[in-house]
Amino acid sequence: MKEQTAPRFIERILEIIPGALVWMALAAPIVLSFSYPTHVAYFIIAFDIFWFFKAFYMSKNLIHAYSFMMIDQKTDWNKKLNELNDINSVKEELKKFIEKEKRKIYTIPPFSFLLRISKKWRKKISYFNYSREFLGLLSNVNQEDIINANGIYHLIILATFQEDISILRQSINAVKESNFDNKKVLFVLAGEERDKERFIEYRDQLSKEYEDTFGFFMSTIHPMNIEGEVKGKGGNITFAGREALKRVNEMGLNYSNVIVTTLDADNIVHPQYLPVLTYKYAINKSRVYRSFQPVPIFNNNIWDVPAPVRIVGMSNGFWQLIESTRPERLRNFSSHAQSLAALVDTNFWSTTTIVEDGHQYWRTFFRYDGDHEVVPLFMPIYQDAVQEDTFLKTMKAQYVQLRRWAWGASDFPYVTINTFKNNKIPLYKKIIAMYRMMEGYFFWATAPMFITIAGWLPGLINTGFKYTVVAFNLPQITSLLMTIATVGIFVNILVSILLLPPRPKKYNIGRHIMMGVQWVLLPFVTLFLSAIPAIDAQTRLMIGKRLDWKVTKKKKR
Repeated sequence: MKEQTAPRFIERILEIIPGALVWMALAAPIVLSFSYPTHVAYFIIAFDIFWFFKAFYMSKNLIHAYSFMMIDQKTDWNKKLNELNDINSVKEELKKFIEKEKRKIYTIPPFSFLLRISKKWRKKISYFNYSREFLGLLSNVNQEDIINANGIYHLIILATFQEDISILRQSINAVKESNFDNKKVLFVLAGEERDKERFIEYRDQLSKEYEDTFGFFMSTIHPMNIEGEVKGKGGNITFAGREALKRVNEMGLNYSNVIVTTLDADNIVHPQYLPVLTYKYAINKSRVYRSFQPVPIFNNNIWDVPAPVRIVGMSNGFWQLIESTRPERLRNFSSHAQSLAALVDTNFWSTTTIVEDGHQYWRTFFRYDGDHEVVPLFMPIYQDAVQEDTFLKTMKAQYVQLRRWAWGASDFPYVTINTFKNNKIPLYKKIIAMYRMMEGYFFWATAPMFITIAGWLPGLINTGFKYTVVAFNLPQITSLLMTIATVGIFVNILVSILLLPPRPKKYNIGRHIMMGVQWVLLPFVTLFLSAIPAIDAQTRLMIGKRLDWKVTKKKKR
């Protein structure tokens, strides 16, 4: 795949822009507070009002997405795959069900309060909303658009570096125990030459255990110091993908019938992941040009990590759930799936960035002239939260991980250059795509600062402002808005508790209580383990200080 490039000085200018915008935004309240404190105060109030409504909107979407995920996990997707032989009958049955339930729902007396808050009623409403969404998904699907699900294969690439064999075995077993024909699963264990001795030992053991389990079970060792590559997952999975392609060719498989999922070593797929992915792929007419994104839930070791890390892990999962309800904003993150045909077209993943997941979205977007979207899968893939030997080491590792994720802002030059050079993509689509990218990284770095700190600046910097009516009312208004907005925190508490795995016997009920109490730390976590890592990453990009790949260690099971 030939990618558009520009002179280095152009790229360098573009690298400066994200960080420069962030620092100008952070400096503006400080500078303007000297001469225009009232204007700053009004801006802060307006921003808090904006965030107030945004918090409610996201809470609504979180509840919406959680209910969808619960339903999807309980759905018999293999049965649904068999029903694809007559999609029109499926749509007719759905329409009848929706009309029947609609009459029941809208004929309930408006003051039937106890009925409306009952668990049974809430489930009924959730399934009704889910059914309407599902019918919407199928509305544009014609029988001739659907491919035979029996001909679909899954290529799983599990990337590993220094993880213990117990972690690898648990992840492989999760794939093995999926509700899918293992003989149509092609498994690649992708190791690194930098960890060759350990990897060969583990590979030999695992090959004996799983060689007869899948369609094939193979391993690769990614050579180190390949010219032009940076250390990171991208080089490893790209090398593994190219090696696996040789086996796929030997089997004579159609690339469009092979779905590739990349997993980190600690990833545990839900038993329904492969069936739901198969279903969503089979019914999508533009399947080759789409990516498929499950929900990362950082729950594997959630009981063992410190409260700030639990909040970070849970919040990341919540954000992915929320974004799944807005597929136009959804991007590849961590583990995701794509057709082998598209990967061959894009020459697999980028080997020149440490954030190959998000970058792959843009590579595919421009390769297909904007005809690329991410299809949400309301199905979890369970992952480890950051955990080191001590509290301080854990906090440092969490900071480094978040800074690496925020390095996705480094895609800005690539996106900008390709946006201007690709004339086949409609202008409005390019503008929206660029805006959403910039908006995400900008508010990631600035919003917590505006909410927690900026409100104090006019009074601290401009002593004369303290005696104005606006100064008197500012803390009360912002405090009231943020207090009401904490309703969103209660939604977080509820969903986080519902998503928890069973409590280990070594912990008492006090640990369970702390899972709710810990959310009082949210303002501090969003500041120190969200905004500051994002500012750090964008500042490094601005001054030309590149980030190196640092592996997030996984604890032995």
